[in-house]
Formats: sequence, C-alpha cells, structure tokens
Amino acid sequence: MPVPPRVVTESEASDAYVRSLSELEKRVLSIAEDHLKTSFDLSRSSGFIAWKASAASAASAASAASAAKKDV
Repeated sequence: MPVPPRVVTESEASDAYVRSLSELEKRVLSIAEDHLKTSFDLSRSSGFIAWKASAASAASAASAASAAKKDV
C-alpha cells in the first residue's frame, strides 16, 4: 500500500520556496516586501505559485515512478 504524501503547511512551503531562491531573487523579494509592505503576500506571488505547482508535479511524478517500480 502506498504511503500518503506528507502534508506541507503554507508556512513550510513558503520557507522552502525562499530557500530555493538565488541571492539575487532573495534581494528582489526583500525589495518587494519593503516597498509593498502589508499588501505583499508571498503565497499569492506568481513565482511562489509556479514553484508550488512544479514541486507538486515533481512529487506526483516521483510517486508514480515509485509505484511503477513496486509493480515490477
């Protein structure tokens, strides 16, 4: 029986996203937070949304590959 995927909180996902950024991207993020103040929401940014979607599809592909190995 396959193990269900670990549920990741929004905060954990945000932290992982920031850790994945280059130094330049982290500087840009800092500027955006500084200029936009409370109207900035990382979870609604296009970069975070795209990163989260690609991470989810990568996890699905890895899970499918693992399941296929078990069937062999």
